[in-house]
Amino acid sequence: MLVRKYVDPGELVFSFSREDQPALSTMEQRQSDCLKRLPRRESWIRGRSALKKLLSALKMDPDTSTLSFPHPTLSLSHTKDCAVAIGVLAGPMKIDGIGIDLELSRPVQDEHTRFYLSKSERKSAIDDEQRLRLWTVKEALFKADPDNHNAVVGHYRIQTPLALCGQARNRKGRIFSYACEKSPVDKFFSEKRGGWMSWAVSFPLSASTIKNGGFHAYQ
Repeated sequence: MLVRKYVDPGELVFSFSREDQPALSTMEQRQSDCLKRLPRRESWIRGRSALKKLLSALKMDPDTSTLSFPHPTLSLSHTKDCAVAIGVLAGPMKIDGIGIDLELSRPVQDEHTRFYLSKSERKSAIDDEQRLRLWTVKEALFKADPDNHNAVVGHYRIQTPLALCGQARNRKGRIFSYACEKSPVDKFFSEKRGGWMSWAVSFPLSASTIKNGGFHAYQ
């Protein structure tokens, strides 16, 4: 499933996949073989499926074997039996990085929030829904940071934690814009799984912001 989201000042493409048998290149097959006995192989395969569909839609080489993350225009998330990839459609949006995180409904203990939320942010984490939503925002921010090698999710501060769309900042002063919504998986697949999806971008100019738009069918 491919969808696109209009934002100001550009357009993003999302690729959702539950497929576990994508056609792999020679190098991708070698990478898959290295994971053969590991539990994460299935989610890796699903992630390749989402990425390859996205790359084809963006008219890029669908071979994912040379990709590394964080990537300036691509990001990937997988949870249980679903994966989602995000990419920037050619257009006026100039960004330094992009990140996405998808989580299906699950309990999140309040005691765990101290590892990824500040004291002020924890005031907004009033139940499982909000704790999970804020986790996806923090993960998306981390993935959107091109300099995240020495960072953890707790290093990112959300300006207005209750807002579904807004800005955040890391310890180095980099500005991010983010948006989150109820998991769109429920819209595209028959099962109702709940959860949240968040995506974030970092701009070269700190004054840049995102205006959140709705999902529109891409293919």
